[in-house]
Amino acid sequence: MTYLVVILGLLLLIFLHELGHFTAARAVGIRPRKFYVGFPPAIAKVTRNGVEYGIGAIPLGGYVRIPGMHRPAVRDFDLWIRPAMHEEAALVPIVQRIRRALDASDFAAARAELPALRSTLAQAPLAAAAARQADRAVRELDEGTGPDAYWRQRTWKRLVVIAADFNKDIVGPMIEAARQEIEGAGAVLHELVTVPGCYEIPLVAARCIAQPAVDGLVILGYIERGETLHGEVMGHVVHRALVELQFQLGKPMGLGIIGPGATPEQAMVRKADYARAAVRAVLRVGQLLKNDQ
Repeated sequence: MTYLVVILGLLLLIFLHELGHFTAARAVGIRPRKFYVGFPPAIAKVTRNGVEYGIGAIPLGGYVRIPGMHRPAVRDFDLWIRPAMHEEAALVPIVQRIRRALDASDFAAARAELPALRSTLAQAPLAAAAARQADRAVRELDEGTGPDAYWRQRTWKRLVVIAADFNKDIVGPMIEAARQEIEGAGAVLHELVTVPGCYEIPLVAARCIAQPAVDGLVILGYIERGETLHGEVMGHVVHRALVELQFQLGKPMGLGIIGPGATPEQAMVRKADYARAAVRAVLRVGQLLKNDQ
């Protein structure tokens, strides 16, 4: 009897955990696709307002399917579509266009290929296993690029860290310090991008900060002291470009570039503090801007 109580209690906890996902998704405007007591296959099911509610045949807690839990990626799409593509050559150009779009984070372009993908699959004489995997590929692409995809929802504090890794012994610890500060603040490290040097930062920053899912940038790097004015000139150019980007898009950046003019010894002492301060700056300014909206 004791074992039965423990098992039932465990199943109840799992069910409540999934119910938490379901209610949280509905609270922020996301429509889950399925919610089950137990796992499919379904013993009974009904659809209400686009959500399939059901009782599963496997009594091991609960199951909720939320659209677009992960940002669509080429490798995931390839995993599901590859068997069908091997059987149907007409899929190749469509799949290639979708791959290019996903690789460029052009999710609207990837989504625009869905009608052609569905039409070609409907006419293709695929084996049962390949057809099932192709259906999964279509579903994941559809839900992952849709406006209510989980990963696309606004969750303020999604940050991108851009680091110039020319001086890896200094910038490497800066990246780790920034990561720890972001996690400690309850923010999200949306992406880590490394570039060869500080001069390349503004172009990459312009691409990153324009993404709707990104709330702010953390810029890390080190411009060392040299025998000429090259470092100072580069520092002024980079700083000015980053400031102009902030004004253009109204999103904050935390500047954690050491120098120009700092010696390696000075940079080693300052590296962690500069990175943490950059994270705190972008979060504080971002909150101020959010409060003004």
